[in-house]
Formats: sequence, C-alpha cells, structure tokens
Amino acid sequence: MESDFSHIDLEHYTYDLPNDRIAYYPVEPRDQSLQLIYKDDRISHDVFAQMANHIEPNSLLIFNDTKVINARLFALSETGAQIEFFILSNVEDTGIEHVLNQKHKVQVKCLIGNAKRFKGQIHLKKDQLELQIDLVAKIEDYFIIELTWTFDHDFYDVLNHFGETPLPPYIKRKAENIDKITYQTAMAKAEGSVAAPTAALHFSESVFQSFKARQIHTANLTLHVGAGTFLPIKTKQILQHEMHAETILVQLDTLHQLKAKPNQIIAIGTTSLRTLETLYWCAQKIKYGLDHVHYLEQWLAYKNSFESITYAEAIQIVIDYCNANGLQNFQATTQILIMPGYQIRSAKALVTNFHQPGSTLLLLVAAFIGEAWKDVYDYAFKNQFRFLSYGDSSILFRK
Repeated sequence: MESDFSHIDLEHYTYDLPNDRIAYYPVEPRDQSLQLIYKDDRISHDVFAQMANHIEPNSLLIFNDTKVINARLFALSETGAQIEFFILSNVEDTGIEHVLNQKHKVQVKCLIGNAKRFKGQIHLKKDQLELQIDLVAKIEDYFIIELTWTFDHDFYDVLNHFGETPLPPYIKRKAENIDKITYQTAMAKAEGSVAAPTAALHFSESVFQSFKARQIHTANLTLHVGAGTFLPIKTKQILQHEMHAETILVQLDTLHQLKAKPNQIIAIGTTSLRTLETLYWCAQKIKYGLDHVHYLEQWLAYKNSFESITYAEAIQIVIDYCNANGLQNFQATTQILIMPGYQIRSAKALVTNFHQPGSTLLLLVAAFIGEAWKDVYDYAFKNQFRFLSYGDSSILFRK
C-alpha cells in the first residue's frame, strides 16, 4: 500500500445526531424540502424546488436510476414470534439483480431479525400463495437462506407479493403503503437495490421542467445500492474497514454525454459519484492492460503507479473499450472508498442528504469539500434541517 492513512482519525468524522433530527417521513410534496447550498466558502439555503437557480446553465446532472425492491420479509414462527428477513444479495455477492428472474427456487444472503427464534424453516402465506424459507448456512454476520414456491412467478414478483419496502434501520417504524412511492426516486427503473439513492428522492416533474428552462441537462447511470451503505465503520483504523461491493452499469449514451461535458458534471447522490469515479479507475486499468477491468478494488485508487489523465480522456478510454468489445454499456463491480486524501476526478458539485455520523458516506463528503463539512453540518443543525434518508438536501460545490 503506497498511501499512508494513519492521519485519518475516524473520531473526527462523527457528530451527535439526536433522534428528533432524523426524518421519519419525507416532506410532501417532495420538492419542498430544504436545500443547503455550499459554494465559494459560503453557506445558504433555499427550497429544493428552486435548485435550478443555483446551477449554471449547460450543467450535466447525473442520476442513479436504480429501483428499490421489496427486500424485507416478515414471517411468524410456530410460537408466534416475528422473524424478519432482510435480503442483501445473491450468494455470489454480485448483486440481487442477478436472481430476480429465477423461478420456484433461489438462494440469497440476508440478515435475520430475531434469528434465535428461527428454527430453520418457516412458511409465509398471503392471498392463498405460500413461500417456504429454509436456512442453508450461517456465515459470520449474515445468513444464506433458500426460498421456494410452486406458483409460476419469478423472484421479483414473489418479493412484490410478500415483501415490504426496506426502510433504513434508523427509520424505526413499520413500512407503510406510501413508502412504496416515497422511497422510490422519480427516475427509478432498474430493479436491484435494497436501499434508495436518497439524494434523488426530492426531485419532481416541476423541478425537471425548471432544468429544461435553464438548459440544464440530465443523464442516468445505474448503481444497485446494497445494505452495506448503512454499515458504520466499526474498526479503529480505516485500513481495516472492508467496503461493500456494488454493481454499476453505464450506457454508451451517458458515456458520450460525460465525455462532452467533463467539467460540468453534477453528481446526484453519493452512489452516482462513486460510479463516476469508478469509471475513471476502470479506464486506468484498461489503459495499463490490467486484469479484471470490470472490478474496482477498494484501494486501487490510492496507489501511485498510474499516470494522471483527464476525466474526458478516461471516459474516452471506456468508450473505446466498449466499441472494441461490441458493448452497449459498461458494467463493473466497485468497492471504491472515497475519503479525505482522495482526489475527485469527475463532478464539480454533489447533491446529497445529510449522513450518519462515522459513516463512509460522511467520509465521502469530507473528501469532496474538505473540513468545510463541519461548517455545513453545523449550519444544518442551526437551521433545523432534517437528517438522513427522508431528510433535507444539500448541493456542495468543490473549490
């Protein structure tokens, strides 16, 4: 490892978050949330619906179009105890989207709430349909279960029928029917996430119309969000923290838009930013003829063996790679960890909510705007902003 991370004190990237500052429900309508604006060392705020007024014309906004699946299942044991199954991924850990089309039987990784009451098999019945859940293995901090059903539907339909919206663990309430709408973004279409890309939850049709009026452009990519996005950093040293892996997919059309506007990119959410930065490092792997160009390891970006290239050059390398291999999109798995000391290559601004203390998402914000993150969060507290997934927004401009 060529980089030294001993200077990163994880205690520095935490703060006190009282429960009454966590948003348990979104603002309605969604574009009436507050938005903090950090630009040129100045902090102000506005209503999210006015976001277009704070962005330069000809900017390119990059959205994550992933769609949340009903990844949480509840069943009653023979003794009446409620067991919760939170589905994380397929067994190979390459993303739940790879098994959504399977019929009659599937094995997945999951978390189990009240696991001591789960005796190895349980049946879930709803509207004359039945789903059987069997324990396959317990591995470290997760379980492998097998789900079987006899009716002729694929796994995605099974989850739609039996499952519930997988609200984050810090929203301590039962999911309601309205969450099926409010916990999806306006552009959600690619099924495969077990958590929402929450920065995009505030957007409405009227906001998109305001972008068109100011010649602000939009494009989509996909990162399927895993439950690991909520995992706190539990290790004393950042080098000991293992970043979760997530699947990305970027269409050629989006790649061409990125190539055309490399200095005008605004990332809508941390997932979009992680995808944009992943493209840069996958391009470096392609350029240097390295193995596994479709997989970005957690620490590759911190090695010093690559010659610096512009973001436009990197995107052109990915475009050329796709054309040479007859690909209509670029797919990869990423474990990228963006933290202080990392140099952002892509976006000039980041739209994001306010994140949990001691999280990798807060480290990402600190990497993006430096020590100003503390001023931003202090301002949010003093001005009664709402925090986390259903909370208020910010737009942060890099210096």
